[in-house]
Amino acid sequence: MKLSASFYRINFDLHRADGLWLWMMLFILARSSVYWNLNGFYAKTTQLFFDYEQPFIPSSPAGSTATGSRSMSAGKSCPIFATFLHALVSKDSNTPSQKGGDLLSAPRRVYNFNAHYAFVSGELKGLELGVSYFYASRTEATLPNTYGFTLLPQQMLGDSLAYNFTDNLKLEINATNLTNRPNWTSDGSMFCDEPRSVSASLIYKY
Repeated sequence: MKLSASFYRINFDLHRADGLWLWMMLFILARSSVYWNLNGFYAKTTQLFFDYEQPFIPSSPAGSTATGSRSMSAGKSCPIFATFLHALVSKDSNTPSQKGGDLLSAPRRVYNFNAHYAFVSGELKGLELGVSYFYASRTEATLPNTYGFTLLPQQMLGDSLAYNFTDNLKLEINATNLTNRPNWTSDGSMFCDEPRSVSASLIYKY
């Protein structure tokens, strides 16, 4: 449609415009999927066109686990598990010299203790008792002479009680943070973890 001697109506096809945005969104989703699932392929192809560096990826905390089991009497056992963590830096593109050092913003000492006692015979057959204890030191791994970076030390005591009515039916009660101590988790920011809590579960296997 001619509006004047020098201006014409501009036809804008909404269907094609929506299709264009749809293709752009599909491209972004595909790129994100490749990044999260095929990071090795993504990094190599991206480096051909851009100055791309692998992001900082800390290693899984290194440590040791001690396991023991002592027979208290016939038909009774008490397995005990203890974990001691020491987190290390596996790769840091910004500061390569940090590789192999203590992980930043991590407690210097972390201990986790778990014990479980089960009665498998006798009058108390089916009864299970458990206790857990978690400790994280106030001192930061890389800054031993500074004040703690969270409300540490963390000390969390847990308890569990279970009874097996049959091989298929089990009632279990779990209590966490029995002493209601303040505890925090860190994932870029500080979030207060759960206070004292008690939960009950009825488990049926079929």
